[in-house]
Amino acid sequence: MSRASARPSAAPVLVPRRRPATPAPTPVPRDAPQPGRLRTDTVADLRRTLRGEAPPAALPATAAIADLDAAADAAVCAVLGVKTIEVGNPLLMRMVALTPTQLRAPSPDTAAVQALALLGECQPTTAIEACLSVQMMGVHNAATLFLIRATLPEQTIEGAERNVLRAVRLMRLFNEQLETLQKVQGKTGQQRVIVEHVTVHEGGQAIVGAVSTQLKTRGRGGGGG
Repeated sequence: MSRASARPSAAPVLVPRRRPATPAPTPVPRDAPQPGRLRTDTVADLRRTLRGEAPPAALPATAAIADLDAAADAAVCAVLGVKTIEVGNPLLMRMVALTPTQLRAPSPDTAAVQALALLGECQPTTAIEACLSVQMMGVHNAATLFLIRATLPEQTIEGAERNVLRAVRLMRLFNEQLETLQKVQGKTGQQRVIVEHVTVHEGGQAIVGAVSTQLKTRGRGGGGG
């Protein structure tokens, strides 16, 4: 037997398999909104847009979520003209619910911002004005919905008439609500006429000012005058 065959064979070398690296969890930003809350930056930007203000500097990264929520609540109250978020949030959520599904944004935050922007156009300054604004927008949405149904291609003449009648009733109600809102906001008053030039011909007379006409009746006994 040769020397080469007498040597023992070398043991196989075992290489341990490396496990795939587990990806690190994505850190949650500190300013992430809580469920059911509006994004503070979106609402704050909306508030500044409605007031014509310039955008502010970026929020510090160390801002607490509680501070962000408080800022969002304050923005909602400022746009709706209410004092507490306990009054503002139900009004805002009711406005979202009154928005037609086909017009409502898929994201709850975006839908709330859209509703807030629409209510902001009414410029409410008190809770009463905010309630009237929500009612008006709901009546407006319902009226336009019936108008859309009346103009459907497959709509019958009877169906079109019924839907138009419902829309007319709602639009009349909207006009009454609008007058009420303007009265509450103090935007209605007596009509004012400004007279800049008056021409009086020879033998004529002119009176400038409030004039009231009263009919004078004589007594039954006759007498004078």
